[in-house]
Amino acid sequence: MKAGVKLCEGPGHFEVKEIDTPTLGEKDVLIRVKVSGVCGVDVLIYDWAIGKTFPAKLPLVLGHECSGMIESLGKEVKGLKIGDRVTVESMIGCGNCYYCRQGLTNLCCLQWEHVGITFNGSFAQYLKAPMSIVHRLPENVSFESGAFVEPLSIVVNMFDRIKFALGSTMVIIGPGTLGLLVIQAARSYGASQIIVLGLEKDEKRLLKAKELGADLTLVADREDPVARVLELTHGIGSDVVVESGGTPESFNKAIQMASGQGQVVILGYSNYGETAPVRLARQEISVFGVRAYRTRHFRQALQWLESNKVVTEAIISHRLDLDHAEKGIHLMRDKEASKVCLIP
Repeated sequence: MKAGVKLCEGPGHFEVKEIDTPTLGEKDVLIRVKVSGVCGVDVLIYDWAIGKTFPAKLPLVLGHECSGMIESLGKEVKGLKIGDRVTVESMIGCGNCYYCRQGLTNLCCLQWEHVGITFNGSFAQYLKAPMSIVHRLPENVSFESGAFVEPLSIVVNMFDRIKFALGSTMVIIGPGTLGLLVIQAARSYGASQIIVLGLEKDEKRLLKAKELGADLTLVADREDPVARVLELTHGIGSDVVVESGGTPESFNKAIQMASGQGQVVILGYSNYGETAPVRLARQEISVFGVRAYRTRHFRQALQWLESNKVVTEAIISHRLDLDHAEKGIHLMRDKEASKVCLIP
């Protein structure tokens, strides 16, 4: 089969090549991939900028946001059949550690597995996945929307973690895929004002943010975003600030933009950030980390899509065949795309 493979350590070293079609274990499912989204994690692994955050095992087929159709089944697979339209969770807990035993599989601290990181992913014509992470798509959810269930599940987890009251204000730092999904979810939850912050190079993504429901977009290269947010909120700050930029600067700005008793959500992965603890204490600011999701979040994301609470096709800016997977990675890295979907 054809697959997009990260060959070895270092930036680049990526090739679309022929590899063996996976052999199924008794509880595995073989999925013919219809759509695979290019994620920021794929970009990090491609650039080899992952540090110790993602223990990628090379050579590796990238990709974990996907949908497809079941091609074949292992002998012990139950509840699924050939021809089912499906999508997959990306992370698998070990099942034995403290967190897994509490049902917090996304916080697994022992031997967790991840599609497209610890085993071959969805930048391929076929994906092998254990039946435990495979979910059928509702009839009215397209393959393209099915490839968004994974990132949308992170947004579900976020709203599960925070307190979001009707009429709350929200600032979203970073108009990437997660930021664009958060806009729609916040609108559904009854946000009174949604402000999206980006950089000049995010121009196309900021335009998409306005299309999807942002009240205002700010360009941090051109004005002081903290001063502007305070002005727009009458000096109070935002009830919720979502940091999905993944830089030390965006983390610092997120803290400064939060209101008294405001909530700051960390969706972006930065290895460094600093703030004055006295501000957190005096303003009673809560900081929430969000790591992936659990199965119930994944199921709720499917329900959001089934009921059209979130529209995903509008986020897609580029549809490329698998041979152009490396171009898709570059488009996402250079912020030329709001979302790239690969069509194997």
